[in-house]
Amino acid sequence: LKGKAKTVNEFCLEIGQRIKALRKRRKLTQEMVSNKLGISQQMISRIESGGENISLLTLKRIVDELGAKISIET
Repeated sequence: LKGKAKTVNEFCLEIGQRIKALRKRRKLTQEMVSNKLGISQQMISRIESGGENISLLTLKRIVDELGAKISIET
């Protein structure tokens, strides 16, 4: 997320794309992730397509489930 300031939609899309790529690298389906997190598969789909502006807590839960880390760089 480097460079110029992003709109909310661009930010959600970029985060969603990163989540999707990580999920696929882990060979997990949207349904598998949704079942572990207790949220719907449709919600996972909306997150991955950038259609949901999720909370930081939800982002942390997803990232933890996928075995990754969130970092903020300066």
